[in-house]
Amino acid sequence: MSALEALNWHTRAAEASDETILSQRSRFELVEKRPAPLEMTDTQRLDWFGEYCDEYEYVEPTKTTIGHHVIICDGQRTIDASFRDAIDLAAGKFKEANE
Repeated sequence: MSALEALNWHTRAAEASDETILSQRSRFELVEKRPAPLEMTDTQRLDWFGEYCDEYEYVEPTKTTIGHHVIICDGQRTIDASFRDAIDLAAGKFKEANE
């Protein structure tokens, strides 16, 4: 491809209509269905965690990532920024899976 052809291609690509751009973006969008987290007290969280969860790991923050809590409950991996939120989300997943 010559420099002139590349310039012409780039110019045409930059002039794409809004509808074209939106339709191209929608092809690549992924929507993760996430159940509503359950609201529990701290005692309920610990009891639920002890009964249903097999593994727990805290991933330390690095220069490019934030720290997060990883729990595996009933075979499902749940990740969230705080332990409480991770337990609530895992309980919501568990409830949805067992309904």
